[in-house]
Amino acid sequence: MNTSRIKIFYRLSVLFFIIIIIRVIYLQYFDTRLKERSELNRVRTIVIEPSRGRIFDRNGSLIIDNQYAYNLYVIPEQFIKSERSINFISGKLKIHKDSIVSELTSPEVYQDRFFRLMRDIDFSVYSNIAEKGKELRGVVIKKEWTRKFIVNTAPHIIGYLGEAKEREELSDQTAYGDLIGKEGIEYIYDDILRGEKGFIKEIKDVKGNKISDYKKEEWKEAVKGKDVYLTIDLELQQFVEKLLEGKSGTAIVQDSNNGEILALASKPDYPLDIFSRKLSKDEWEKWSEDPGKPLYNKAIMGLYPPGSVIKMATSLAAAEQNIKTINDKVNCPGGMQIGNRFIRCWNRTGGHGDVNMTLAIMMSCDTYFYDTALKINIDKWKNTLEILGFGKKTGIDLKYERSGLVPGEKYYRKRIQGDLTGRYANLMIGQGEILTTPLQIANHTSMLANGGIRLTPHLFYKCGEENDFRYYKKNDSDTVKFDNKVLNTIRKAMYHVVNTAGGTAFSAKSNIIEFAGKTGTAQNPHGGDHAWFTSYGPYTDTEITVTVFEEYGLHGTAAAHIAKDIYEFWILNKKAPK
Repeated sequence: MNTSRIKIFYRLSVLFFIIIIIRVIYLQYFDTRLKERSELNRVRTIVIEPSRGRIFDRNGSLIIDNQYAYNLYVIPEQFIKSERSINFISGKLKIHKDSIVSELTSPEVYQDRFFRLMRDIDFSVYSNIAEKGKELRGVVIKKEWTRKFIVNTAPHIIGYLGEAKEREELSDQTAYGDLIGKEGIEYIYDDILRGEKGFIKEIKDVKGNKISDYKKEEWKEAVKGKDVYLTIDLELQQFVEKLLEGKSGTAIVQDSNNGEILALASKPDYPLDIFSRKLSKDEWEKWSEDPGKPLYNKAIMGLYPPGSVIKMATSLAAAEQNIKTINDKVNCPGGMQIGNRFIRCWNRTGGHGDVNMTLAIMMSCDTYFYDTALKINIDKWKNTLEILGFGKKTGIDLKYERSGLVPGEKYYRKRIQGDLTGRYANLMIGQGEILTTPLQIANHTSMLANGGIRLTPHLFYKCGEENDFRYYKKNDSDTVKFDNKVLNTIRKAMYHVVNTAGGTAFSAKSNIIEFAGKTGTAQNPHGGDHAWFTSYGPYTDTEITVTVFEEYGLHGTAAAHIAKDIYEFWILNKKAPK
């Protein structure tokens, strides 16, 4: 055998061996990427969910607390490989196994981390899973925080939680499947309420079983969310909800001096805890397709013609355009001829006779406002209403608030040819195309009560804990300049509506508190007319406004009686601050 060839082979073998040794040393000690991947295969990070902040009313009455619940987790990479685990869990949870596999194989789901499959499982399910023990691969039950509903009230204010699934809901702080606020205060102040996650690390074997803890010095404790205090008064809120029971509508109580919402109810509504678990398709359809719209917050989402509660705003616009002074009179024989039509006042038989601004508001005379329509500049009228907050959002800290509609010249010219005076006459009494939300009416009424201070309605009062509270940050005051004589005339007229015989809400006069208001009836093409009543009280040294809207209530007097009950409850219990 050629010795030179042997030597070459030997040298090459040694060289290859040295290269392999060098490569092994490099991979083991110097290749950080491989080291990280190797560590990930044996180290598991377990996220610790924080306790969510509690929710209180303004007086410290607890509305939403937290309690422990049993949550079912799986480790997808192990669970999916176990037919026994999939069949058992899908059967117990009554979820089709294809649905479970589809969710667990989603790109957003980490295959080697715990994934929460079901929250707050029944004790019977917990017992069955615990019984099976290690037979179920990749299945773990954890004891974690969930919401505890102390009182079942104000669902449209409080809102509810749900799992983060949409791309826009995911962030560095929010992972797929995390519980986040979906509606109401839970949504708006989610960052405050949520707290900060903690985590621990552990070393696992190839089967996913824990071997030991890992780098305890790097562990992080979860930080509980901050408590949030709302502006609402719990007892007042519950009383208002009780008054609306069996009706369809809304009632709002607002501090007329700072915009705080003391009560806001929308009926029909839904149980506050209904979304604390996954709803079946049938359950969801039951709530979402209910004709009473229980999931719909009528205070901020409902768009309705305002009817006669817009007449104060129309009076301000007419005075600003020098169309009407406070003493100008219009004769009401029961209606007015406009073009080729005789448009009737609500008092068709005999009318109201000679009325000035005070009497027109007190008796809600339509003819007086029809006369205004003959000379009104509709775009200037629109501008006045927008200054008063109509046609735009109030800025309340709730989701899905709507802007409403205040039509102007351009709106009509795009749609209608010819004389528009008849249309304008309808607008002056709150009928036709104008649409408002009940909250806009309430906020407008507060401006009349406080002399023109434009308020931002809000539900956030403060957050934090004793000696470390952060309070609502008030906006710089924005005051609308009214003609004082006109404003005082309107306020006095609203007083007569309730407290003088002949006023449209005289039957709702209270013997224990003087309040001023305005009734309204909004025509409804789909059924009975809607009822409005907006008001403020006490008449002197005003503290609150109360606005009530009842679908199919037929006349504003019905809404006025609800408002009377609210005022009397409030004054007797002194629920609102002075």
